[in-house]
Amino acid sequence: MTDLHIEPVFWDFSIATYRLDGVPEACLWLQNERGVDVNMLLFSLWYGGARGDFHDNCLTEALRFSTSWRDAVVKPLRSARSWMKQAPGEFESLSTEQWHTLREDIKACELDAEKAQEMGLERIANQYPAAMLTAAMAQQAGTNNILRYCEAAQVSVDNESKLRIDLIQARAFDRITMSR
Repeated sequence: MTDLHIEPVFWDFSIATYRLDGVPEACLWLQNERGVDVNMLLFSLWYGGARGDFHDNCLTEALRFSTSWRDAVVKPLRSARSWMKQAPGEFESLSTEQWHTLREDIKACELDAEKAQEMGLERIANQYPAAMLTAAMAQQAGTNNILRYCEAAQVSVDNESKLRIDLIQARAFDRITMSR
């Protein structure tokens, strides 16, 4: 029987993990500096805690879906939001209030798109059986899954990246095992 409580809904796990000290900064660095799909990184951890090591077909299907969704939907929204953050006032025909409201609307759409991405990943995961895991087994599966994701996505895991990945994983699993 499992000796940890991982959120059964991926989105809930993701939100709880992202709120932990140091995690947002680590995730953003990995995303911006190494091209990591943060949703896939968190999915790798969540799947490890809920189901164990990735089933080959699950990783392939998840990566195909996530990459396509991220590139077609999430990245354009993120790009527009980021551009607007760095170019305020460039369009004088828009009021500051209009500019701010539109940017906030785009930010909300980006979050909705990421939630939809995570819901799609969870549906993929639900096709595969859950495993009975101890905390140590779940944490090892999370590590294995992250390394397999990075290899499949051709993300280089250098020392800087590994430090940030380790921080995210440690914070997530500390929270999970403490909540027992």
